[in-house]
Amino acid sequence: MLQATNKPAEAVTQDARLERSILSAQLQELESTRRALQKQMEAAKPATPERAVIADQIADVSRRIAVVDNMIARTQAQLTSPELIATTVQPPPDPGLLQPTGDTFKYLGLFSLILLLPMSIAMTRRIWRRSSPVQAALPLVLDERLARIEQTVDAMSIEVERIGEGQRFVTKLLTETEPARLTADS
Repeated sequence: MLQATNKPAEAVTQDARLERSILSAQLQELESTRRALQKQMEAAKPATPERAVIADQIADVSRRIAVVDNMIARTQAQLTSPELIATTVQPPPDPGLLQPTGDTFKYLGLFSLILLLPMSIAMTRRIWRRSSPVQAALPLVLDERLARIEQTVDAMSIEVERIGEGQRFVTKLLTETEPARLTADS
């Protein structure tokens, strides 16, 4: 049962509601126990010691139900007491406090300027830094392999150039000797 303390009215109300819900659960449990005992009583044979024991148990459960009922009634009375209701009702807020004034907008603008501007600049700089491509350094082994491949390609291009030069020389010789042979044959 609740006792008078220096708690705020909301806490007292909340405690009383919690106590009422716990007591209601206990009452339901006791009533289901009494129903189960009554079924056992109906199933038991008349004028047996078992029936007398069950009757005593039913009487005990009925007394406990009465106690829990009284406790629920006291808790309900506490919840509906005029003192508790009077302390839980709060006056409506002053409408003048909810209206924004010119100073409110000045302070909001100052807050935005002082706090939000540097944050937005910092975020913009971070985005710009992320968007720039980052050149990763190549490992030394890969750099050496690329150098060897480059040397091989250069050597191949020189050899291809030599082959092409030889092909042009042979073509030139064949074209120059052909008219001289034709004139010699005639």
